Amino acid sequence: MNRQRNQQFGAALYGPVQYRPTAVPLHTEQHNAVVQGLRDALLSAINQIKSLQENNKSLEEKINLQENQWRQVESRLQEELRQKHELLKRSLKKRQARTQAYMDVLALLAQKERELEMREEEWKARCGAQEESLQELAEEEEEETKVKNEEKSKMAKVYQVAMEEVRMDLMVVQKCTIIILCRLSFRRDQTHLNLHPAVCP
Repeated sequence: MNRQRNQQFGAALYGPVQYRPTAVPLHTEQHNAVVQGLRDALLSAINQIKSLQENNKSLEEKINLQENQWRQVESRLQEELRQKHELLKRSLKKRQARTQAYMDVLALLAQKERELEMREEEWKARCGAQEESLQELAEEEEEETKVKNEEKSKMAKVYQVAMEEVRMDLMVVQKCTIIILCRLSFRRDQTHLNLHPAVCP
C-alpha cells in the first residue's frame, strides 16, 4: 500500500517515467509516520496547487474577459473620441470659414464705406459747384430783374411824360379846333349878313 502511494506521489510530481521508488525500512514506524505525514502534506500541497492553478486559470479567464471588455470599451471610446475629433475638426473648419467670411464682409464693408465717402465728397464738391453756379445765376437774374425793373420804371416815366405831352397836344388841338370853329362860324355869319343885309327901320 505504501509502495502504491509512493507510485501515486511520484507520478503526481515527476510523472510515471521519471519516478524511481527508493527502499524504505519496514520496521521504522516513526519514520513511516513522518513519511506519511510528508506525503499527506505534499498531496495537500499538490491539491492546493491544482486548486490554485484552477483558480488561476479561472482568474486568467476572468482577466482575459475583463481585458476583452476593456479592449471593447477602449475601442468604443477611441471610436467616440475619433468621431468627436472629427466633429470638432468640422466645427473648427466651419468656425474658421465663418470667421473668414466675417472678415471678408468687414473688409468689403470698409471698402464700400470708403467708396461711399469718396462719392459723398465728390457729390459735395459737385453740389457746392452747382450751388455756386446757381447762386451766380440767381445773382445774375436778380441783376437782370433789377435792370429790367429800372428800365420798366424809366419806360413808365417816359410813357407818362409822352402821355402828358399827348394830353397837352390834344388840349391844344381842342383849343385850336374850337378857335377855328368859332372863326368859321363867325365868317359864315358875316357872309350871310353880306348876302342878306338886314332891313333897318
